[in-house]
Parts: sequence; structure tokens; C-alpha cells
Amino acid sequence: MPCLLPRSRFAVLFLVSCLFVSCRARPKVATPPAKPAVPEELIQQHVAQGDLEFSKQHLFGWRQAEIAYAKALELDEREMIREKLRLTRFLIKTREEDEDIASRGIEELLRDLCVEPLDARHRAICEIGRAYQQGLDAAYWQTRADNPPRLDVSVFQIAESPLEVYFYTLHCKTFETRGEWDAANNPYEKFKDSPLFIYLTLGPDTLKRVRDPDKLFPDFAELLVFAGDSHFQDRKYKDARAYYRKALALVPDYTRAINGLGNLYLFVLEDYENALKTYESALARDPTNTAALFGKGAVLHYLERFQESIDVLNDMLATDLTRKGRVSSYNVQYYRGEGRYYQAYDYHLMRAQDKARELIDLAKKDLPDNAEINYLSGLLYYMEYRLKEAEKDFLAVLRQGASNCYAYYYLGLIHSDTNADEMLRFFTGSCSCLDAMRRNLERNIQAVPGLDVEPEEKAALTAKLTKRLSEFRVSGAELIEKMSSMVVELQGRRNSKAHLDLMDKVLKDLRPAAKSP
Repeated sequence: MPCLLPRSRFAVLFLVSCLFVSCRARPKVATPPAKPAVPEELIQQHVAQGDLEFSKQHLFGWRQAEIAYAKALELDEREMIREKLRLTRFLIKTREEDEDIASRGIEELLRDLCVEPLDARHRAICEIGRAYQQGLDAAYWQTRADNPPRLDVSVFQIAESPLEVYFYTLHCKTFETRGEWDAANNPYEKFKDSPLFIYLTLGPDTLKRVRDPDKLFPDFAELLVFAGDSHFQDRKYKDARAYYRKALALVPDYTRAINGLGNLYLFVLEDYENALKTYESALARDPTNTAALFGKGAVLHYLERFQESIDVLNDMLATDLTRKGRVSSYNVQYYRGEGRYYQAYDYHLMRAQDKARELIDLAKKDLPDNAEINYLSGLLYYMEYRLKEAEKDFLAVLRQGASNCYAYYYLGLIHSDTNADEMLRFFTGSCSCLDAMRRNLERNIQAVPGLDVEPEEKAALTAKLTKRLSEFRVSGAELIEKMSSMVVELQGRRNSKAHLDLMDKVLKDLRPAAKSP
């Protein structure tokens, strides 16, 4: 046994030496360097920049403030900065919703903003946010009318800040309740020059109170778009376009401004290619934008891309036509009725008359007094030889005061076998209508030089209208010749000389230009 001790000691020594070697071989754990202290001055600089932009009280300012506050929060996650950022994002999201700008992230914002316990002010703000999130559709409005949240005016310090009055007013408008201040202490008068209240009171007198809005409020995109819409309605197209473009320079995803430019190309200049590009630009920012889809569908119809028009209008009809309840019921019926009218017209031109009939009937439910819809419905009935229904629709067109010369013509055809006097009356009406249409087209061409657009746009529009007039002269002359041949057959049975003389006169006015190259 003694001979084993040295070996045992050796084993122990070997084990201990191995442990020492193992310890020496183990890599040292690196201690992360201490995060360098962020200068308080830099944090305050970002916060001050955010406060400055926030104080501008409009969407562009709030978006700039969001950027500044976010930079400050990255440097120091103090609650004061976080609260400023939450409030700024709330104002951005609600304003985007009001202006129909595609807005995302309101659910996440409300989860962050509306964490219990909440004081009365934050609770009221969260009530507004949830209403915006859920939408303002008819059923929701009715629910709120029955049980509107009760809000004490003292929750917001309305005597001290236009923003506090804005929050209170926004709550009242959202839930259709009345403000509790009296006329003598109306904060609207006190803060009437604030962009918050200019926005809340946008209306016919706004541009009288705020002259040169782009000079007084160069960053106030919402006011610039309103000015663009107002100038568009007043046919001041250069100013309208300038306001839209200034707004888009500030807020590139402002689809209302983009659609305003598209409407200028479509309805004023009849520049279908540029209109299509413009509406597609809006859809790139908001694929479900109802107005842009409608405009694109209409443009494709005029470009004779009928199946594409039908498909785009199907997409439009599948959107929320109420725009979360912010669009009137009339506008919903307009988009739905006009969309189905264009689809029916597309199918008619594609010779799919059954489908055209189905859609025009739906269009009539929304817009029963629309002359174009009634005319197409009458034409489809006439093609089916359902003459009573066709007569009813054509007469509706005339009652609506529309200058539709073919409605007169088809009414004359309907009566041609049964009532010669009625046939002559409607044929005479068609001739008078054709003469009036010719003169109207000539006046439109003469008016182009005074149109408030660029010189090259005037030249292009003049060329289009001149071509249309030339085509109208040809088609109008052909129509008169058809009616004239039928009236000639009445000679001997009816005194139709006066009718023939009128037709001859209108025909002579149409033919000279029709023969010119």
C-alpha cells in the first residue's frame, strides 16, 4: 500500500494543475462599454423643435413634430416626451381620417394612449379615438345618438388653449352633443385665427376671412386643398392646380389633392391619359380610395378600355363608399349609381345587353332622376322592343330638361306607326335639339381662349372639341336624313311641309362643315 501514495499525490497534483490550466485558458467576459451620456442639450433641442412644429396646429406641423419627438425619445425615454409623441400622433391620425388620407396604426396608438387608469381628459380623448377607429357609419351614429358619452366642459381647460377647445369641440362633433359655453364666453371668437378653428369652420366664407392662404399659412395643407377645391368650383383652374400642388409638396399622400388634379384633367381638359396617371398615383397611396377608383373607371370607359373600366368600378363599389361615415348619403348614391351606369354603358358597348340591363336598373334605384341613366335604360328597352317602358324612360329624360336629341328621335320612332302627329312633334324636337347642340359646341370652342389653363392645354382642348363638332355634324346630318325620309312618306296624309323645312334648314347648317376635311 505505501507504494500507492506517491501515485495518489501525483493524481491530485495533476488534477489541480489541470484546473489551473483550465482557468487560465478560459476567455475573459467582456464588460460592455458604458453607454455614453446623451447631452441634455441635444434632447431639449429635439423637444423644442417638436414643440415649435406642434404649435403650427395643422397636419404638416404635427408630422414634423412627430419626427422631432421621436428623435428625442430615442435619446431618452422619459414619460414627458412619450406623452408629447402620443398626443401628436393622435392629432395626426384623426386629421388624416377627416381628410380621407390613408391612415394606419390607430389601433396601436389607442392601446398605448388609453391605458388605465385614465384621468377625465385622457378618457375623453380616448373616446374620440375609438369613435374614429370604429367609423361613423349610420348605425354607429344612431347608437351614439341614443347613448352619447357625457362630457363636462371643465375636463378641458378651454379658456387657456385653442388645443383644449379643439379637443372639446372634436368630442362634441364626434358624438353630436352641444358645447356648454355661453355666447359671451365663446372660445371660437377668442381663437378664431388659430388654424385649429379655421379648419373646424371651413365653409363658403373662409377665403373671405383668410385671403391669400398660401401666404398667411404656407404650411397649412388642409387649407390649401380647401382653397384648391373652392377655386376649382369657381373655374379658376390655374389657382386650383397651384394650391393642390403646394399641398402635395407638404403632404405627398394627400389623395384629395391628387384627385383634384385628376378631376381637372378629366372634366375640364378631357386629357384622359394624364387623368389616368393622376388617379393611379392616388391609388398607389391608397388602393381603396373611392374617388380615385371612380375617376379611373370613368377614364378607362372614355378610353374604350371597357372590361378594365368594369373591373376598376367593381373595386370601387367594393370599397367603403361612406368613407367611415364621413360622406353624405347623397354622395354614396352618386358613386354607386354613376359607377353602375358606366358599367352598364360598358356592357352595352360590348354587346352584353342582359348585363347592361341588370346594372342600369340598379343605377336607377340610386339616381332615378339622372337623365343619362334614364336614356340608356330607355335605349335598352327599345332594343328589346319593350316600347312602353322605353317611352316612359325617354319622356323622363325630357322632363329632366336634358338636351338629349336621340331621346326625341326614339320617341318619334315609337309613335311612327300609331300617331303621326306625335312622331312629327318629337322629330321636330330632335331637329331643334341638334341645332342647339351644334351652336353650343361652337360656343364651347370659342370659349376655350378664355379658359384659365395653360396655352398648350387650350390648344389641345380646342383640337378635341373641333374634332367632336365635326363628328357631331356628320352624325347629326345622318339622323336628320333618317327622320326626313320618314316625314316625306307622310306627304298627302299630313301637312308636313313646315317640319320638312325645319329639317332642311338644320341639315344645311350641319352639312358644310361635315364635308370639310
